[in-house]
Amino acid sequence: MDESGRQVLRRLGDHLLEADEVQAWPGSLIMGTSTQDRYLFRLDDESLGVLTTAASSLFGWVWPRLPEDLHLRADGSTVFGTAAREDDAWLELTAGEYDAVVGRLPGDSCSSGDEAVIAALRRTCSRGRTR
Repeated sequence: MDESGRQVLRRLGDHLLEADEVQAWPGSLIMGTSTQDRYLFRLDDESLGVLTTAASSLFGWVWPRLPEDLHLRADGSTVFGTAAREDDAWLELTAGEYDAVVGRLPGDSCSSGDEAVIAALRRTCSRGRTR
């Protein structure tokens, strides 16, 4: 990892919950016997500040400059995930969470792109908390 990534990890150090080597994480799977470092951090105002200033976008979290593929988890389940190299991001919502999100969208201001996102959210929620 580049020095910029190591610096981010140092800034997040007080928030570190777990570090290990894995072959899979939400949205990715390494074939063969290779592994990748995975870091789990507590999310609060301070760590969020580090995350939002370390890259200009969610898809800027790409190795070797930064740790790759940010995910937000709650109760052991991924709630929000990214696969940065693929420019992919997703929400894993329960039906109640989906209703809360969609309920906040103004009904008459959705573009066709927004409708596609809403349709994808509906498909995701119909399958439970799966991608």
